[in-house]
Amino acid sequence: MMNGHINRTLKKLVALLAALCLLAGAMSALAEDRIVTYKGAVYSIDDFIGFATFVRPVKSARSVTIPATIPVGGKQTIVYRIADKAFYRDTKITKITIGKNVWHIGKRAFEGCTNLKAVEGGAAMQTFEAYAFKNCKSLAAFTLNKDVHTIGKQTFYGCKALKTFPTLNKLQTIGANAFKGCVKLTKFTLAKNVKSIGKNAFNGCKALKTITVKTEKLTASNVKDGAFKGINSKATFSCPKKKRKHYGKRFIIHFVFKSLIIATYLRECSLKELTKPLNNDIK
Repeated sequence: MMNGHINRTLKKLVALLAALCLLAGAMSALAEDRIVTYKGAVYSIDDFIGFATFVRPVKSARSVTIPATIPVGGKQTIVYRIADKAFYRDTKITKITIGKNVWHIGKRAFEGCTNLKAVEGGAAMQTFEAYAFKNCKSLAAFTLNKDVHTIGKQTFYGCKALKTFPTLNKLQTIGANAFKGCVKLTKFTLAKNVKSIGKNAFNGCKALKTITVKTEKLTASNVKDGAFKGINSKATFSCPKKKRKHYGKRFIIHFVFKSLIIATYLRECSLKELTKPLNNDIK
């Protein structure tokens, strides 16, 4: 009697273990993305969410287009992401056109693409991961979706040819060293949703003369040290009328003096206590 009970229990345990193994195998299959090649590029297909990631080109090319969709299994699959290091140190590429469904660019995706001159498209773009375009020294033209909300650390670090940058209305975060060393950048707009600027974000942008501050969310604590260190000594900051007094006392003093910039008497701001002649101006 006892042996029969033990045998039945063992059979149940074996059946349970078998079921668990089958489940684990199924979960593993779901977890592993499929790899496909389409028109000279490698993609990974996440069957769980049904989207594709551009992984890398099969071989380097001067101009590359990331499509909006690719055919997989008889249907069109959305390409939503460019993978980490997709074009890492690819010195042949000069132009990238980003499909309308891509909203995420991974870490170091274009880092070291020293001949990349133009980035076009990106109608759905929202996030640039860290180092995405670091040291793209020839990058001068940049068009992208104004709904981008995150620029990661060192995203455009060392982009020495970058002169202008579009106003991003939904931008919230500018990471540390994001534009450090962009020596030709002349103006930048901190749109109304910007709430944090990382350490040394614009450090060394020596041509940066016009900073338009539309946001009212910045404080001395969320603008980190060195954020505007080394910008043009005659730079002008334009801030919202109802925040001038606040920014004059707190925000401007923080990023001007902590960033080691020479400041000036700030018109219409409460900085009369500053008696020395200064070089930066706020409107």
